Amino acid sequence: MMILRLIQRSGRLLYIFAALYGVAALLCFGIIEVYAAIVYLSLAFVFGLIGFIFVISSITESHSETNIDALMLLMLFWGIGPVLAALPFAFLGPDMSMASLFFEGMGVITTSGASGFLPSELPNSLHIWRALGQAVGGVVVTTFAIVILATLNLTGTGIHRSVLFTHQHVDLFSRVMSIGRIVGSVYLGLAALAVVVLLLEGASPVQAFCLALGGISTGGLSPTDLPLAQVIAPVGALGFALICLCGTFNFAVLWDIIRRRDGRGILQAFMNVEHRGLLVMIGILTLLSVLYLGWPNVIDSLIEAIFFVSTTGYDYNIVSLELIPPVVLISMTLVGGAALSTAGGLKVIRLLLLFRHLETDLSRLTHPSRVYPVKFRGQHIHDTSFLSVWMYFFGYTLLFGGGILAFAATPLDFDLSVTLSAAMLSNMGPLLPYTFSELAMTELTDAQKMISSGLMFAGRVEVLAILALIFARRWEN
Repeated sequence: MMILRLIQRSGRLLYIFAALYGVAALLCFGIIEVYAAIVYLSLAFVFGLIGFIFVISSITESHSETNIDALMLLMLFWGIGPVLAALPFAFLGPDMSMASLFFEGMGVITTSGASGFLPSELPNSLHIWRALGQAVGGVVVTTFAIVILATLNLTGTGIHRSVLFTHQHVDLFSRVMSIGRIVGSVYLGLAALAVVVLLLEGASPVQAFCLALGGISTGGLSPTDLPLAQVIAPVGALGFALICLCGTFNFAVLWDIIRRRDGRGILQAFMNVEHRGLLVMIGILTLLSVLYLGWPNVIDSLIEAIFFVSTTGYDYNIVSLELIPPVVLISMTLVGGAALSTAGGLKVIRLLLLFRHLETDLSRLTHPSRVYPVKFRGQHIHDTSFLSVWMYFFGYTLLFGGGILAFAATPLDFDLSVTLSAAMLSNMGPLLPYTFSELAMTELTDAQKMISSGLMFAGRVEVLAILALIFARRWEN
């Protein structure tokens, strides 16, 4: 029964990638890259056919799903997705090893923005593929967070209530597709707005398309070697950066605001506690950058700070955040963005909850006989609700430390190992050039790329999902 379920889910996932290959083929025909279009069409036909065979062969399988089945779907996508995302690089990209291929695919589908190639080394057909892959990866990250992780309480204590959090134990894939269409439509609308802004500011159609999809998915893989300041003007860049910031906002909040259809919704988005935390981080980075560069560079510093906090990581100017001490940038990378977003990291809401819990525990130490309930935004939260949050924090810390040791064994200097581990686990590949430019992604060895791929996978699957599968029987009971 388990084998049939895996075959059926694999077939449906192959359908998705076959459709994605088809879209890439049409776009390549549009930019007159005929050979690339034929490659994408061939991939679409082959994997569409394999997917059809898989689905037909398991058509009698029951659609009833358990919690473990939901987590298996999560693992299946992040296992198959990078391989399918890597295939176009094998046919259209420069010669590379299998480790490099997998690294490229993982960097695309996890929206980590990690790549071993300069943009000028890749054809437009691969830039288009990277943009499409990042867009799908961003939608999947948010969709899985809503359908699987949040509804199974693997993202921690739920603070924002939304109609999206209705867990159904039957026909899981249909539920994923339903929420995925909602997420995709919102992100596609924001990406279309970004394309218009970029085109008006002088970007080419390919640049606008790739930057927009990479921005809203917070992937950050750029189609050009140039800093964005040489591609678009400051006003357009600021507008584009704010659109990218929406990708790191809590999607449940964004969706509820859209459903309200009134002007107050925009203010509500920026008043959300997680979003205010992101704005504070942007303010801190902007202020620090201005202290190093001076007030005449405040706009450039603000744009760069928004790109960084959104985890998009687009390089706007040659010198900006690079002057800030690396420990500050690494710390903010580990914090990440809001829950239920395309951003990686620990997530702002988890840290806010942990600090509130710690504050309450310190108060209990000073007055042991008094009852101190944990209060957060007017809600009383039971102590047991923090168990998953603390487990996630310690699990994330262990993975971070394990990544440092693995990179150091390759061998790599300690400071570079720390940075690379933080960047890969938090799905923020562009962190490396911001902190230690002496090591570029293009210089990573195959061993370092495989370690990076493992950390990118762990960052997207989420620590608690991995633990839940390891102790599947006990958790299910």
